[in-house]
Amino acid sequence: MILDTKSFFGLLRIHHRLSPTARRDDLSGRLKLIADGRINSDPLTRRCLALFLRRRS
Repeated sequence: MILDTKSFFGLLRIHHRLSPTARRDDLSGRLKLIADGRINSDPLTRRCLALFLRRRS
């Protein structure tokens, strides 16, 4: 299976330009967007991220 990873690596580049203190909030914010379905992802990814975020809070 071939996946389009261009947008993923673009997000990583932006993430690593942030200060270390801002990275955590940025990452959890992005994960919440994916889990809520506001960023395009498959249902399994959204479900796994939602479970992960519930455990962290």
